[in-house]
Amino acid sequence: MAGWIDRWRSATVALGCVQEAERRARSGRVSRKSFFAVVGTGVLFSIHGTRRPMSWLVTAKHVFADPVKGWRPSTLDMVFPDSHR
Repeated sequence: MAGWIDRWRSATVALGCVQEAERRARSGRVSRKSFFAVVGTGVLFSIHGTRRPMSWLVTAKHVFADPVKGWRPSTLDMVFPDSHR
């Protein structure tokens, strides 16, 4: 019974954007580090067997815009479960 969830798990992606942060060492040296900031998750669906394959991303509205927080990203990145950032 547990095998049914494996397809859904592999179709789930993290959505977010790459951001930079400053890191200050004890010596006072400042360096910049990039990191992936997750905004939400989504699930990818594909239908094959039609004239042309179609794919959809299903996610929550706040991933694309959140007026309360002022979130309106110009780009979004997608990270698949098997990839490591």
